[in-house]
Amino acid sequence: INLSNVTIPKKVQCLLQMGNNFALPSYNIRKNCIELIKNLENNVKNLGNKAILIVRNQAIGMIDKLVSTKPVNNMLNKKLRYLFSVTKQFIKNNQEVVFTRADKGNVTVALNINTYKDKMNDMLKDRSTYTMIERDPTKQLTDSIRSLLTEWVKFGYIESNTYKKIYNSDGILPLAYGLLKIHKLNCPYNNHKPTCSDRYLSFLSAHPISQKRGALIGVVDRVFLLSHPRFHEDNLNWVIQTFLGNDYPMKFIFETLNRRLKALIRQKTGSQVNSGVGSETVDITPSWFIMPYFPHLYNKFKNLTKNISVKLGWFSLNKLQGIIKGQKDVRPTDSNKNVVYKIKCKDCNASYVGQTKRKLKTRITEHKNNIKWKSVKPSVITEHRRQLGHEFDWENIEICDREGYYNKRMISEMLYINTQWNGLDLKSDTEFLHHAYSSTIEKIFLT
Repeated sequence: INLSNVTIPKKVQCLLQMGNNFALPSYNIRKNCIELIKNLENNVKNLGNKAILIVRNQAIGMIDKLVSTKPVNNMLNKKLRYLFSVTKQFIKNNQEVVFTRADKGNVTVALNINTYKDKMNDMLKDRSTYTMIERDPTKQLTDSIRSLLTEWVKFGYIESNTYKKIYNSDGILPLAYGLLKIHKLNCPYNNHKPTCSDRYLSFLSAHPISQKRGALIGVVDRVFLLSHPRFHEDNLNWVIQTFLGNDYPMKFIFETLNRRLKALIRQKTGSQVNSGVGSETVDITPSWFIMPYFPHLYNKFKNLTKNISVKLGWFSLNKLQGIIKGQKDVRPTDSNKNVVYKIKCKDCNASYVGQTKRKLKTRITEHKNNIKWKSVKPSVITEHRRQLGHEFDWENIEICDREGYYNKRMISEMLYINTQWNGLDLKSDTEFLHHAYSSTIEKIFLT
């Protein structure tokens, strides 16, 4: 829906109507390899030593092949890349237009940024719902949470390691954003999550076939289990028409429908036959093995993990969420958390890579002031400053990666440490990264 005063080109509409969950093919080899390695290492850490060696050795071969093989560039991918290029150019030339989601219905909405701000300000003027505060409450909230967690540890409600996971000494407040209620007069805003509509995961999206089948099965289950039998025929016809509109092949739809309906009927019949019969068996749920999705690696990873007790899952990297999103304020670079960062020397090519779960400015301030602290061991940055009289570029810190999971962030840090030409990091900072990745890192970063 276009609520702006700018005409949206058909080619831009064609792409953005797919929704924010639509995934484009990912051609960024460096990012692809980083994501593969850090997710692989995060997954294998809970496997036995023998399984780790088998999985890692075979997976490294796949990653090396990904580096040396040209990305698949068929007609569909070429068309999607072209549409994305046109869309980026349109956004660059029309920065007064933003794209967001609607509150009801999975609909993409275009509107002027000033209109968005005006409506958000009008919503926030409602003093029965929102209150203006005079200062940032983050520290007060953080102190209250720390006191509560300390009490829980004292009385044995939680362990100390749980305390460390939950406690955050450097919190940030969530940012507000609005979603338009396009089904109501004047399109007021609401900050609820969007609900379902006739737009589902497109068959053209760079998602694994299992997730596309799952989207269809989820709707079939609601039709069969939540509606009266006399509505089943009409509802199933609606399912077929809806998924045809989302580019699903007719054959795929009917094969999935038949297979799922048979399974639901068997399940219903079996539950009636076995009602009242107790079961002593306990199902053991396998752990998840989550990897970024690449079409040519899908079957290879399925074969690789079929003999270990894991459940393979996938996520897509290159979604339209960067364009179609809740229009939150952009945080300053130094207010970001859970990042891998690089500090560069102003006077030579030396650099330092680190990671932090706190605000970046908090960690950078510690690096900067370490030279003043006489009671602690000097950091490698301080040693470089003292010995050579050099200074670091504290105002232009580079964020290499954003990763909320600690283990994956540590792996990412080790990878980026190894990509430096003249790194100041200690060797102990990368001792847990397997040496088998050295050649891969050299191929994608240092050539």
